[in-house]
Amino acid sequence: IYSSLAVFTGLILVKITGNHIFDSLVAILVAVIIFAAGYKIYEQAKAGLLDASLKEEENEKIKKIIEQYKKNGIILLKNLKTRNSGLKKNIDITLIVEKTMHISTSHKLCDKIEEEIEICLNNTDISIHLEPND
Repeated sequence: IYSSLAVFTGLILVKITGNHIFDSLVAILVAVIIFAAGYKIYEQAKAGLLDASLKEEENEKIKKIIEQYKKNGIILLKNLKTRNSGLKKNIDITLIVEKTMHISTSHKLCDKIEEEIEICLNNTDISIHLEPND
């Protein structure tokens, strides 16, 4: 709307004064308006387009969820990598677990952790890697 208003004002000024410099000035003003709008859109979109880490508060929520399962055989959160990729939250977790943990038990444990993280953060893609405690 601002660019249309500027063009309309420029046309009126040229008509009234007969000075065509207003046409060029308005064209520059319209270019600035378009650039500013484009830059605003770019700033809003770049975080979603570029892979960036999740916010620290979201990482802390993940750590708290994992901490709740320490009594179930998790010994240590070895690694946590998170990133936003578009609308998806990609989460890679490496856990150290008791080496005697049965595979079906560990699978159920991972499912529970993934479910809780999904409920908490929404729109997640979670990969959990388990390593035995040596």
